[in-house]
Amino acid sequence: MLDLAASHHRFCFFAEPGTGKTRTGLDIYDTRPMKTLIICPINLIDSAWIEDSEKFLGIKPTKLWHKQPKKRKELIHSDWNIAVINFESFKLNLEDFMKIGVRRLLIDESSKVKEYMSKITKAVLKFAWHPDMEEVYLFSGTPAPNSEMEYYPQIRCVSKTIFPPTKGAFKNKYFYQYGQQSWQWSMTKPNRALFEEALKQCCIFIKKEDCMDLPEQLHVKRMVELEPKQRKLYDTLEKEWIIEHEGEVTIAQTALVELMKLRQITAGFTIPNNKEAVHISDNKVSELMQIVDEIGDKQMIVVCQFKDEIRRCVEALGEKNCAQLHGAIKTGDRLNEINNFKNNVNRYLVCHPLSAGHGLTFVNCSYMTIMSQSYSLEQYLQIIQRIHRYGQINKCTYYHLISPNTIDETIWKVTQDKADLSMSILEKLKRGI
Repeated sequence: MLDLAASHHRFCFFAEPGTGKTRTGLDIYDTRPMKTLIICPINLIDSAWIEDSEKFLGIKPTKLWHKQPKKRKELIHSDWNIAVINFESFKLNLEDFMKIGVRRLLIDESSKVKEYMSKITKAVLKFAWHPDMEEVYLFSGTPAPNSEMEYYPQIRCVSKTIFPPTKGAFKNKYFYQYGQQSWQWSMTKPNRALFEEALKQCCIFIKKEDCMDLPEQLHVKRMVELEPKQRKLYDTLEKEWIIEHEGEVTIAQTALVELMKLRQITAGFTIPNNKEAVHISDNKVSELMQIVDEIGDKQMIVVCQFKDEIRRCVEALGEKNCAQLHGAIKTGDRLNEINNFKNNVNRYLVCHPLSAGHGLTFVNCSYMTIMSQSYSLEQYLQIIQRIHRYGQINKCTYYHLISPNTIDETIWKVTQDKADLSMSILEKLKRGI
């Protein structure tokens, strides 16, 4: 990858999680030191970039993230040669960055700029083409988890000529609309071939098996039947969009709300409109405890989608045994939770994939239980790679808790289908360079 960086000063490294994207970025800096800004998700500032910089280069990048805007501004204008900041803070301080002579930009988890019209994407694009900017490198394991259109703003960060100058022209060149409402987009085979050839000019995809010898992954589907009352509530909501449980009424006013509430029921609870969660069943928590008995004293990551689900898992596993990473954990406490799990102070890590799914390395652990799952392919691929990466010596086992004949099975199939489509594009990139 260093050879490619030496010959291409604007390039995309789309490499599977665990293949050393952070190390590559640091090696680029070490080989050709110049004023370098790293933009990444907030949870990667300390646990990935600063930790790896100290480990591999013996330096500590300036941490520009700060809650106080005045202090953050002072840090940005201080004397530094390599620094790291999160996407949200970068957007807020774009004009400050435009004035300080940054010459290299490293964008980690570039899927953060997959939405062309977002304010973060617009800020990154503007900065990427600042007159002082000599080099721009993007890193991501899942650059376009939902649609090929998500490549467009990422490629525009490194090239103004590979794709047409506007999103509309890009869509018209490669895509066609279909569906009753004409809102779905797809590609013909000839256009897909043209699209893949265009990507090859500025991208490479690296799979783990191509660059390292990692142990196998074993995915185990544990089927968890709904309890009778749970099944009755589920079937009623699916047909009528309204249920009553313990005197509380839950109404699904749209199809999207219905899908969310069906997922909640399979997770063992429901939330009546504008009220607190109402408990229905602990069938999945009981299955989790069965898995705990089976693996003995091994460490395990438990992945949840809902606050109530997290609360019940922590209660069952014992709060003292659990590190936690989710929205309720303060930013300042995250690193302590991460280190406690890495150092086996806590046997379990109970987390939401958005809080633990990017850049973190937990090769101290080789077991993961996925209590519930969203439709997001990016979330799924990122979280399962936390344990299957460089340094792992044990077979990685994933337990997927799925209730038969429910939304659980639908989500499982959709994410697998999305993965097949996404990987077909990335495989072409791998073979093409």
